[in-house]
Amino acid sequence: QRSAHHSGEMIVAVIHGHSTVLMPAILEMNDQHPDVNVDLVADEAISRLEYGEAHVAFRAGPKPDKPDYVVQPLLYMKFGLYGSREYISKFDLPRKGDFEGHRFVGPKTGEPKRPYSKWLKDNTSPDQFALNTTSRLCIHQAISAGLGLGFMAGFEAKEYSNLVEVIPPSDEISMQVWSVTHMDLHRTAKIQDFLRIVKSTTSSWPRKPPRGS
Repeated sequence: QRSAHHSGEMIVAVIHGHSTVLMPAILEMNDQHPDVNVDLVADEAISRLEYGEAHVAFRAGPKPDKPDYVVQPLLYMKFGLYGSREYISKFDLPRKGDFEGHRFVGPKTGEPKRPYSKWLKDNTSPDQFALNTTSRLCIHQAISAGLGLGFMAGFEAKEYSNLVEVIPPSDEISMQVWSVTHMDLHRTAKIQDFLRIVKSTTSSWPRKPPRGS
């Protein structure tokens, strides 16, 4: 059922690879407000709301701290290490945390914003990487194709039927996702409706890490 009428452009920024989380919300927004044109910017770059580069942004990692931003927790994501059945059949499962001889996909080093960066730095060497990429979509496709082991959020791994869990998702390797709006736009009806829909379509997800973690 459609609610109050809204129209015009709404720019939504999300980290590349996380856009699938928003698709149910964008579908419902289109159903309720067909005159709203959603412009989805999926990129690794951070959109600056104060310059109008986005009306709503979804960011991962440390809480954005600009004083003119309204920031709310949206999702709490746990990451695990996965490999395809084909890869595991060829190389076997690592034994007792020994990853010598195994191949990996993902960013080699220098990506501190990723929750699994320290693990990769401590447990792998650059020459173990079959594919060095910062693209989440490429990482997922490479893991599924059998190029090597790599990290995915638990919900992402469920989208691939051929994956084997090598290290289960945990609080130690996790990331908070935030919804971010500019205070000048936060209370507008269009933005409020979209945020309400996003929270509704993601209601089964944990919003924050467990207490004490």
